[in-house]
Amino acid sequence: MNKCSAITNAGERCKAIALTGSDYCNAHHPDRAEARKRSASKAGRFGGRGRPKVRVDEVYKLADEQIKGLFDRSVDPRRSAVAVQWANTKLRAVETERKLVELGDLEEKVVQLERMYKERRDQQTHGDPYNAGG
Repeated sequence: MNKCSAITNAGERCKAIALTGSDYCNAHHPDRAEARKRSASKAGRFGGRGRPKVRVDEVYKLADEQIKGLFDRSVDPRRSAVAVQWANTKLRAVETERKLVELGDLEEKVVQLERMYKERRDQQTHGDPYNAGG
């Protein structure tokens, strides 16, 4: 396994392992610059592994408080109903964000598959688009 040939901002050689058939790792490979840019734009909006920053735990906590308050009659049922509506709005927002993350990941995978398909097709035809293996 080869090490990446890129030089870091600190002036040292990158210590990551190079991609198969390349002199660069994923972080430095020029063909992957656009994918890195898309990933970086998502980075500030989401927690680790694509989780939205909004915590579902907040909704659970609110639900528990409302249920307890309804049973001990310390919460007005009308106000509780409004709180539940807002909690549902938050949950829908979390779900929408999760779907957007998934959609972005799928789009990225499609682009990679298209590129791989084109590269493989070009290898099989030896650069001749009219020689499709027949």
